[in-house]
Amino acid sequence: MTIHFNRAFEEVGNRPIKIQFWADIANGPGKADTLIYELEAVPTYVNGRNGFARFELDTLIILPAGEFFVGWQQNSGL
Repeated sequence: MTIHFNRAFEEVGNRPIKIQFWADIANGPGKADTLIYELEAVPTYVNGRNGFARFELDTLIILPAGEFFVGWQQNSGL
């Protein structure tokens, strides 16, 4: 998968994140997220216009039919 990390005020290239895939995201009381997969990674800046960093998944994942969600979780306080 590829992700674009834009440069901002604070340098984050040394702060690990978790890239995550969900089958469902909780929407309301008593519901829970359904996490399918997560990968620990470090944001990578790619020079050039609209540069994307490539991240290799270490496991084949089968995504459910219909909707699924991809995002990342910040592990530090910034």
